[in-house]
Amino acid sequence: MGYWDTTNGAHAFLYQAGTVTDLGLLGGNPTNNYALSVNNAGQVVGFSETINGAQAFLYQNGALTDLGNLGGSGSYAFDINGSGQIVGHVDTPDGARAILYDTDTGSINQYWNFGWHQQFAFGVNNTLQVTVHPCCLMTQPRTHFCGKTEPSTTSISFRQTPAGGVD
Repeated sequence: MGYWDTTNGAHAFLYQAGTVTDLGLLGGNPTNNYALSVNNAGQVVGFSETINGAQAFLYQNGALTDLGNLGGSGSYAFDINGSGQIVGHVDTPDGARAILYDTDTGSINQYWNFGWHQQFAFGVNNTLQVTVHPCCLMTQPRTHFCGKTEPSTTSISFRQTPAGGVD
């Protein structure tokens, strides 16, 4: 799983049992497709850059599915666990928000806001332990990415509880 650069942009692929499969392209004239994570069931997640912004995708059973913008102006899928739960982030007018997307329900199960302008979920395991990297405190001027002039931050990890909280 990964991507390779072509003259027409990056193409996501899956390498399985000695075979390389090009995952295809989403509609909307994508310029790049990036595969970022695969689980044991062969489900792959990532994102496509399109003329409409970034769109998270799920590849499973030979089909590439656009997960849409997930309620924001762009969406990114960074990891998927064995249960098909996806973490990533959604771009909103108030900054990036970490999300948990469930492939069984086809919806966002959790939308985290920890008081930062930007928060990116990068990892999830089968017990719903999630790693989020927050940056840009709400009390600081908002920038798109964490800059050197902003307070240094570290990643935080937590476990999603069945009731929707964290511990």
